[in-house]
Amino acid sequence: MANKKISIKALDRIAAEAGKDKVEVDWHGETLVVNAMLTLGESILFIESIMSTCFDTSTGEYHPEVYDFAVRSATAAMYTNISVPENAEHQYKLLYKTDLIDTVTKYINKEQYEEMLRAAAKKLRYELDVNKQFITKKLEETAAGVENLANRVAEIFADVTPEDVKKLTQALGNGFSEERLVQAIVGNVAGNGTGNNGGEVENNG
Repeated sequence: MANKKISIKALDRIAAEAGKDKVEVDWHGETLVVNAMLTLGESILFIESIMSTCFDTSTGEYHPEVYDFAVRSATAAMYTNISVPENAEHQYKLLYKTDLIDTVTKYINKEQYEEMLRAAAKKLRYELDVNKQFITKKLEETAAGVENLANRVAEIFADVTPEDVKKLTQALGNGFSEERLVQAIVGNVAGNGTGNNGGEVENNG
């Protein structure tokens, strides 16, 4: 007898005895229907709702100042039969000016609710860490690119003498620009091998 398994039917009965899935509450003359517990799929949507409100995945920007509002909004939308307004300002006013959330949390499964809030906080921290690593990687790549560019410029100008620069500037004339100067120097160095023998420079001006 000790090895006999408890049937699923028995577990369903025990779960049913733990409380109703939905509770009807008289709330200021209105019938407020509260979901005592969310399904697995609903709990995932609850967490994602908080995430999407607090964290902008396109920019990586985190808005901790709206976390409490995000929780209240998700609670009202997922746990009740309330028609939640789409306008954020209107929604904010209703969620903070009424006792809706306080009323709802009296009838829900506290263990599940608190676990979802912990999961949302963990996911936010994870996204922030990933975003930080991404930014760090991009900064390192940018720094490496700048260093490579500096090395290339140093190589280009390594064999250029003041006399070369003078001749090149005169050759460029009125069309002088830094871009044309660099192009001319590169051409001059490539043309004379070393850039130190004062070779002729074509006047493109």
